[in-house]
Amino acid sequence: MQKNIEVKSDTPLVSVILPTYNGAKFIEETLQSVLDQTYKNLEIIIIDDCSTDNSYDILKIYADKDDRIKLYRNDKNLGIGENSNKALSLANGEYIMMQDHDDLSSPVRVEAIIKVLEGNPDITGCATRTKKLKGFTKDYVYDISEPRVAYDDEYIHATEIFDRLILHPTVVYRRDILSGIDKPYSGEFKIVSDDDLFYTLNKAGARWFFLDNRYLLFREHNSRTSVSNKFLHYNERKIMIDRVIKDLLPFATDEDIKCHAIIQSRREVLSYNGELSEWAISWYKKIIAYNLESKKFNHEKLLEIMALYWKLYATLTNINSPLKAYKMYHSIEELLPYLESKGKFFKEWYKRFTRGTKWRLIGNKALKKR
Repeated sequence: MQKNIEVKSDTPLVSVILPTYNGAKFIEETLQSVLDQTYKNLEIIIIDDCSTDNSYDILKIYADKDDRIKLYRNDKNLGIGENSNKALSLANGEYIMMQDHDDLSSPVRVEAIIKVLEGNPDITGCATRTKKLKGFTKDYVYDISEPRVAYDDEYIHATEIFDRLILHPTVVYRRDILSGIDKPYSGEFKIVSDDDLFYTLNKAGARWFFLDNRYLLFREHNSRTSVSNKFLHYNERKIMIDRVIKDLLPFATDEDIKCHAIIQSRREVLSYNGELSEWAISWYKKIIAYNLESKKFNHEKLLEIMALYWKLYATLTNINSPLKAYKMYHSIEELLPYLESKGKFFKEWYKRFTRGTKWRLIGNKALKKR
């Protein structure tokens, strides 16, 4: 580490937002992955949220040796949302890069994403895939490949009614989207503050790219709040789903929203044993009809995405009856051309959603019974 870092004056400044709380186990490795970026024109804004471990002491050693690090410490614990808002208010960069205190960035992450954003001025931000890192293991390999654009903004927005394609700590976005937004993170949520941010940015008109590269190592461990407090995570997630559906599908009733939350949950839907099947068919047809009239989403891409989720739902609903699952796949005429889509989106995400579950084989058998 050195005190003064040479940067190219013709490259835009990137503000790395790194809120921390009790991250002493991971923070040194995380921070080093940011300092090791091939792209050097960074300011690294770190606000320690009253950690009770020695996180701040570790960070202070690094801040004393690298001028790009701007280290602060809160007088009281603000929580992840308000702490992130404070960090954003201190940012001077043209771009904002998110970095959680326990994840690791590939050394080419910033360079690759900025290259994409500089070449696409109409895009607000760019996200990437991740590679999961189990606990404290040091056994990992960085992705340093050239950027590969996988999904565009139309796919990403059409997927919002079912799931979120982009993962918060993978994102780099233009700071000017925050103009006029008083609180990017509402501060209402303890766990799904990332959903909260994207809800706000998308309402402000954000447009996204998704790179088919694993430029972030996402660390899985029991200390993550989404793991240690699954009940709160589930409830906050339902609140966000309600808000998104009410905004994007204004015709939805409260009962529709409640049932939608169930059918898009791959765990919860199992307990209903097909009870919602008729409602689900009607609901999907309503979405298709509404979009034909409103043109809210690219219709072809919406149908491909809906076919993916319909196939998953039908498989789960008929987990012990592959033939019924196959018949249900074909119960919505508009989705038939997309059920066996050869598109990269469909294949990749169906593989992702079925990996590691006991019903993956059942779904495959159903297809072979045609």
